[in-house]
Amino acid sequence: MKSSITPRYLGQNEPADFRQNLVAGLNWLTNRHPQEAIAPHLGITFGQEILPGVRMSISPKVEGGDGSWAGVTFNSTRRPFDEAEVAQLRSLVESVVPVYETWNGVGTRNLGFVVGRVAAVPLKEALARYRAGCSKHHSVFCGQGGCDWLKEGLARMLTPQGWF
Repeated sequence: MKSSITPRYLGQNEPADFRQNLVAGLNWLTNRHPQEAIAPHLGITFGQEILPGVRMSISPKVEGGDGSWAGVTFNSTRRPFDEAEVAQLRSLVESVVPVYETWNGVGTRNLGFVVGRVAAVPLKEALARYRAGCSKHHSVFCGQGGCDWLKEGLARMLTPQGWF
C-alpha cells in the first residue's frame, strides 16, 4: 500500500510551515482568552491539509476535560495510517514538543500524541464554560430558538491564523 505521506514531506523536505503552524496551535493553549470565550473540548483544527489527505488538530485535554494535558491529533481522509506514517508524524511533532504517548494510529484514520504542553488557566476556564453549557437551554450544543450562546462564545476564542 502506498504511503499517503510522500518523501517530499519528510525530514528536511517537509512543508516549511509545518513547525510554524504546530507552534501556533500549541501556543493557543496558553493564549489569554477573553472571559466570555468558549473552547470546545475537541480543540482547534488547522484549516488546510498539512500533508496530503491529513488534517492536524490541537486538543486541550481528553479524559476529564480539564486541560491538564494536550493532544496533537491527525485525521486522514484517505485511508488508515501505516506504521511508517505514525513514526514519521511522531518524529515531526517531537521536533517541536516532547511526545509522551500515542493513541490510535496504526490501522486507523485517527492518530494522536500526548504532548508536553498543558492549557493555561484562561483556556481551562473557556473549557469549563463549554462543559457547563448554555445556562438558558442547558446544552453545550445550543442554538435553540435562535440562541447564539455557543456561536458568540466560540467567536470570542482567540485562535491562530489558519486555525478554527
